[in-house]
Amino acid sequence: MSIRVPRTNDRRPDARYNTNLIVSNIADSSYHAGEIEWESGVIQGFQGRVTYTYSKALDVGSEATSSGTGDVNIFAPDAGSYSRGLSRFDTRHRFTMTGTYLLPFFRDRKDWLEAVLGGWQVATVVRLSSGTPFTVVDNAALDVDFDGVANLRPVCIDPKGCGGLHVDSPVDSTSKLQKKSFRHPRYGDTLGDLMGRNTYYTDGFEAIDLGLYKSFRVPVRNDSIMLRLDVFNVANHVTYGFPTNDFNSANFGRITSTAYAPRTLQLGLRYIY
Repeated sequence: MSIRVPRTNDRRPDARYNTNLIVSNIADSSYHAGEIEWESGVIQGFQGRVTYTYSKALDVGSEATSSGTGDVNIFAPDAGSYSRGLSRFDTRHRFTMTGTYLLPFFRDRKDWLEAVLGGWQVATVVRLSSGTPFTVVDNAALDVDFDGVANLRPVCIDPKGCGGLHVDSPVDSTSKLQKKSFRHPRYGDTLGDLMGRNTYYTDGFEAIDLGLYKSFRVPVRNDSIMLRLDVFNVANHVTYGFPTNDFNSANFGRITSTAYAPRTLQLGLRYIY
Protein backbone atom coordinates (compact mmCIF):
# COMPACT_ATOMS: atom_id res chain seq x y z
CA MET A 1 0.00 0.00 0.00
CA SER A 2 1.28 3.43 -0.90
CA ILE A 3 0.40 6.44 1.28
CA ARG A 4 0.79 8.72 -1.72
CA VAL A 5 -1.41 6.49 -3.91
CA PRO A 6 -3.75 4.48 -1.62
CA ARG A 7 -4.78 2.04 -4.44
CA THR A 8 -8.00 1.35 -2.58
CA ASN A 9 -9.66 -0.51 -5.46
CA ASP A 10 -6.56 -2.57 -6.19
CA ARG A 11 -6.66 -3.94 -2.67
CA ARG A 12 -10.24 -5.21 -2.95
CA PRO A 13 -10.82 -9.00 -3.12
CA ASP A 14 -12.84 -8.58 -6.31
CA ALA A 15 -11.95 -5.51 -8.38
CA ARG A 16 -15.30 -5.66 -10.17
CA TYR A 17 -17.02 -4.36 -7.04
CA ASN A 18 -15.45 -1.01 -6.31
CA THR A 19 -18.17 0.34 -4.04
CA ASN A 20 -19.00 -1.52 -0.83
CA LEU A 21 -21.67 -0.07 1.40
CA ILE A 22 -22.99 -1.00 4.80
CA VAL A 23 -26.54 0.17 5.47
CA SER A 24 -27.58 -0.09 9.10
CA ASN A 25 -29.66 1.70 11.67
CA ILE A 26 -26.97 3.09 13.96
CA ALA A 27 -28.44 6.54 14.51
CA ASP A 28 -28.33 8.03 17.97
CA SER A 29 -29.73 11.32 19.23
CA SER A 30 -30.57 13.07 22.46
CA TYR A 31 -32.49 16.20 23.37
CA HIS A 32 -32.58 17.88 26.76
CA ALA A 33 -34.52 21.02 27.55
CA GLY A 34 -35.98 23.09 30.32
CA GLU A 35 -38.84 25.56 29.93
CA ILE A 36 -40.13 28.45 31.99
CA GLU A 37 -43.61 29.77 31.21
CA TRP A 38 -45.70 32.61 32.59
CA GLU A 39 -49.27 33.36 31.60
CA SER A 40 -51.49 36.13 32.90
CA GLY A 41 -55.22 36.47 33.14
CA VAL A 42 -56.87 39.69 32.04
CA ILE A 43 -55.18 42.54 33.91
CA GLN A 44 -56.50 46.05 33.16
CA GLY A 45 -57.20 45.02 29.58
CA PHE A 46 -53.90 43.18 29.13
CA GLN A 47 -53.45 39.45 28.65
CA GLY A 48 -50.15 37.79 27.78
CA ARG A 49 -47.92 34.74 27.80
CA VAL A 50 -44.11 34.45 28.01
CA THR A 51 -42.08 31.29 27.37
CA TYR A 52 -38.33 30.67 27.56
CA THR A 53 -36.71 27.37 26.53
CA TYR A 54 -33.12 26.31 27.08
CA SER A 55 -32.21 23.17 25.15
CA LYS A 56 -29.43 21.12 23.62
CA ALA A 57 -29.76 18.62 20.77
CA LEU A 58 -27.03 16.08 19.94
CA ASP A 59 -26.94 13.37 17.29
CA VAL A 60 -24.71 11.47 14.89
CA GLY A 61 -26.24 12.94 11.75
CA SER A 62 -29.04 15.41 11.14
CA GLU A 63 -31.11 15.56 8.00
CA ALA A 64 -30.09 18.04 5.29
CA THR A 65 -32.55 20.87 5.90
CA SER A 66 -32.29 24.63 5.60
CA SER A 67 -31.67 24.84 9.35
CA GLY A 68 -27.99 24.05 8.92
CA THR A 69 -25.11 23.75 6.50
CA GLY A 70 -21.92 21.75 6.13
CA ASP A 71 -23.08 18.86 8.25
CA VAL A 72 -20.35 16.57 6.90
CA ASN A 73 -20.57 13.33 8.79
CA ILE A 74 -19.33 10.35 6.76
CA PHE A 75 -17.43 8.00 9.03
CA ALA A 76 -17.13 4.31 9.69
CA PRO A 77 -19.82 2.73 11.93
CA ASP A 78 -17.38 2.43 14.84
CA ALA A 79 -16.36 6.10 14.72
CA GLY A 80 -19.28 7.37 16.77
CA SER A 81 -17.18 9.75 18.85
CA TYR A 82 -16.21 11.64 15.68
CA SER A 83 -19.71 11.53 14.22
CA ARG A 84 -21.51 12.78 17.31
CA GLY A 85 -22.03 16.51 17.65
CA LEU A 86 -24.62 19.22 17.84
CA SER A 87 -27.68 18.70 15.67
CA ARG A 88 -28.20 21.01 12.75
CA PHE A 89 -31.40 22.21 14.36
CA ASP A 90 -29.90 22.74 17.82
CA THR A 91 -31.32 26.02 19.15
CA ARG A 92 -29.90 26.74 22.58
CA HIS A 93 -32.14 29.66 23.58
CA ARG A 94 -35.68 30.44 22.49
CA PHE A 95 -37.92 33.21 23.87
CA THR A 96 -41.49 33.94 22.80
CA MET A 97 -44.00 36.45 24.07
CA THR A 98 -47.59 37.00 22.97
CA GLY A 99 -49.94 39.62 24.33
CA THR A 100 -53.04 41.70 23.68
CA TYR A 101 -54.02 45.01 25.20
CA LEU A 102 -57.38 46.76 25.00
CA LEU A 103 -56.58 50.46 24.69
CA PRO A 104 -58.32 52.54 27.40
CA PHE A 105 -59.19 55.51 25.19
CA PHE A 106 -62.88 56.44 24.73
CA ARG A 107 -64.17 53.31 26.45
CA ASP A 108 -67.68 53.15 28.00
CA ARG A 109 -68.77 56.50 26.53
CA LYS A 110 -71.77 55.19 24.62
CA ASP A 111 -71.41 57.77 21.86
CA TRP A 112 -69.85 58.09 18.40
CA LEU A 113 -66.37 58.60 19.86
CA GLU A 114 -66.49 55.18 21.42
CA ALA A 115 -67.94 53.69 18.24
CA VAL A 116 -65.07 55.07 16.13
CA LEU A 117 -62.10 55.57 18.44
CA GLY A 118 -62.82 53.21 21.35
CA GLY A 119 -62.36 49.47 21.57
CA TRP A 120 -59.11 49.26 19.61
CA GLN A 121 -56.78 46.44 20.61
CA VAL A 122 -53.04 45.97 20.16
CA ALA A 123 -51.58 42.50 19.77
CA THR A 124 -47.91 41.54 19.60
CA VAL A 125 -45.77 38.46 19.05
CA VAL A 126 -42.07 38.56 19.97
CA ARG A 127 -39.80 35.72 18.85
CA LEU A 128 -36.12 35.50 19.75
CA SER A 129 -33.88 32.48 19.25
CA SER A 130 -30.18 31.74 19.07
CA GLY A 131 -28.55 30.61 15.82
CA THR A 132 -28.17 27.04 14.64
CA PRO A 133 -24.69 25.47 14.24
CA PHE A 134 -22.63 24.75 11.15
CA THR A 135 -19.41 22.93 10.24
CA VAL A 136 -16.26 24.20 8.53
CA VAL A 137 -15.56 21.82 5.65
CA ASP A 138 -12.67 20.96 3.37
CA ASN A 139 -13.71 19.79 -0.09
CA ALA A 140 -10.06 18.93 -0.87
CA ALA A 141 -9.55 16.73 2.17
CA LEU A 142 -7.75 13.39 1.87
CA ASP A 143 -9.15 10.05 2.91
CA VAL A 144 -6.99 9.80 6.01
CA ASP A 145 -8.62 6.61 7.34
CA PHE A 146 -8.50 4.79 3.97
CA ASP A 147 -12.19 3.87 3.93
CA GLY A 148 -12.73 5.11 0.38
CA VAL A 149 -14.56 8.29 1.44
CA ALA A 150 -12.97 11.70 2.07
CA ASN A 151 -14.23 13.02 5.39
CA LEU A 152 -14.32 16.62 4.19
CA ARG A 153 -13.18 18.35 7.35
CA PRO A 154 -9.96 20.32 7.81
CA VAL A 155 -7.53 20.27 10.72
CA CYS A 156 -7.60 23.34 12.96
CA ILE A 157 -4.14 24.70 13.82
CA ASP A 158 -5.20 27.84 15.69
CA PRO A 159 -7.01 27.16 18.98
CA LYS A 160 -8.67 30.57 18.80
CA GLY A 161 -10.49 29.53 15.63
CA CYS A 162 -11.36 25.95 16.51
CA GLY A 163 -15.03 26.47 17.26
CA GLY A 164 -17.45 28.04 19.69
CA LEU A 165 -17.63 31.26 17.65
CA HIS A 166 -20.83 33.04 16.62
CA VAL A 167 -20.33 33.99 12.98
CA ASP A 168 -23.40 36.19 12.69
CA SER A 169 -22.45 39.41 10.91
CA PRO A 170 -20.73 40.23 7.60
CA VAL A 171 -18.84 42.99 9.43
CA ASP A 172 -16.53 40.58 11.26
CA SER A 173 -17.29 37.12 9.82
CA THR A 174 -14.01 36.88 7.88
CA SER A 175 -12.01 37.80 10.98
CA LYS A 176 -13.62 34.94 12.88
CA LEU A 177 -13.21 32.42 10.06
CA GLN A 178 -9.70 32.74 8.60
CA LYS A 179 -7.96 30.33 6.26
CA LYS A 180 -4.78 30.50 8.31
CA SER A 181 -6.60 28.78 11.18
CA PHE A 182 -6.90 25.53 9.20
CA ARG A 183 -4.94 23.13 7.02
CA HIS A 184 -5.73 20.13 4.84
CA PRO A 185 -5.53 16.73 6.52
CA ARG A 186 -2.36 14.79 5.73
CA TYR A 187 -1.69 11.07 5.75
CA GLY A 188 -0.66 10.35 9.29
CA ASP A 189 -3.47 12.47 10.75
CA THR A 190 -6.21 10.59 12.57
CA LEU A 191 -9.93 11.24 12.73
CA GLY A 192 -9.31 12.88 16.07
CA ASP A 193 -7.27 15.59 14.35
CA LEU A 194 -10.20 16.70 12.19
CA MET A 195 -12.47 19.62 13.04
CA GLY A 196 -15.50 18.78 15.12
CA ARG A 197 -18.98 18.71 13.66
CA ASN A 198 -21.24 21.77 13.99
CA THR A 199 -18.85 23.72 16.21
CA TYR A 200 -19.73 27.22 14.98
CA TYR A 201 -22.96 29.19 15.29
CA THR A 202 -24.75 31.42 12.86
CA ASP A 203 -27.04 34.42 13.35
CA GLY A 204 -30.08 34.04 15.60
CA PHE A 205 -33.62 34.99 14.78
CA GLU A 206 -35.30 38.16 16.10
CA ALA A 207 -38.74 39.36 15.09
CA ILE A 208 -41.45 41.55 16.57
CA ASP A 209 -44.89 41.49 14.96
CA LEU A 210 -47.58 43.98 15.88
CA GLY A 211 -51.29 44.19 15.11
CA LEU A 212 -53.89 46.91 15.64
CA TYR A 213 -57.53 45.94 15.18
CA LYS A 214 -61.13 46.79 16.05
CA SER A 215 -64.52 45.23 15.34
CA PHE A 216 -67.44 47.42 14.22
CA ARG A 217 -70.98 46.11 14.69
CA VAL A 218 -73.24 46.06 11.64
CA PRO A 219 -76.43 47.95 12.68
CA VAL A 220 -78.97 45.93 10.68
CA ARG A 221 -77.66 42.50 11.70
CA ASN A 222 -75.83 40.82 14.54
CA ASP A 223 -72.68 40.75 12.43
CA SER A 224 -69.45 42.71 12.65
CA ILE A 225 -66.64 44.00 10.48
CA MET A 226 -63.06 43.80 11.73
CA LEU A 227 -60.52 46.32 10.52
CA ARG A 228 -56.94 45.18 11.12
CA LEU A 229 -53.45 46.54 10.48
CA ASP A 230 -50.57 44.08 10.89
CA VAL A 231 -46.87 44.93 10.82
CA PHE A 232 -44.46 42.01 10.57
CA ASN A 233 -40.83 42.48 11.69
CA VAL A 234 -41.56 45.93 13.08
CA ALA A 235 -37.89 46.73 13.75
CA ASN A 236 -36.91 45.48 10.26
CA HIS A 237 -34.21 43.40 11.94
CA VAL A 238 -31.88 41.66 9.50
CA THR A 239 -31.09 37.98 10.09
CA TYR A 240 -27.99 36.89 8.20
CA GLY A 241 -27.56 33.53 6.51
CA PHE A 242 -24.75 31.00 6.80
CA PRO A 243 -21.21 32.01 5.81
CA THR A 244 -19.28 30.24 3.06
CA ASN A 245 -17.98 27.29 5.08
CA ASP A 246 -15.50 25.61 2.66
CA PHE A 247 -12.07 26.96 3.58
CA ASN A 248 -10.88 26.26 0.00
CA SER A 249 -13.26 28.91 -1.32
CA ALA A 250 -12.12 32.45 -2.08
CA ASN A 251 -15.24 33.60 -0.22
CA PHE A 252 -14.49 31.54 2.90
CA GLY A 253 -16.05 33.20 5.94
CA ARG A 254 -18.07 35.71 3.94
CA ILE A 255 -21.79 36.06 4.61
CA THR A 256 -23.50 36.82 1.32
CA SER A 257 -27.14 36.02 2.09
CA THR A 258 -29.92 36.81 4.51
CA ALA A 259 -32.57 34.57 6.07
CA TYR A 260 -35.43 36.87 7.02
CA ALA A 261 -38.45 38.72 5.66
CA PRO A 262 -38.16 42.55 5.66
CA ARG A 263 -40.75 44.71 7.40
CA THR A 264 -44.17 44.07 5.88
CA LEU A 265 -47.44 45.97 6.39
CA GLN A 266 -50.79 44.33 5.81
CA LEU A 267 -54.19 45.99 5.96
CA GLY A 268 -57.19 43.67 6.22
CA LEU A 269 -60.96 43.87 6.38
CA ARG A 270 -62.94 40.87 7.69
CA TYR A 271 -66.68 40.40 7.70
CA ILE A 272 -67.78 38.19 10.63
CA TYR A 273 -71.24 36.63 10.53
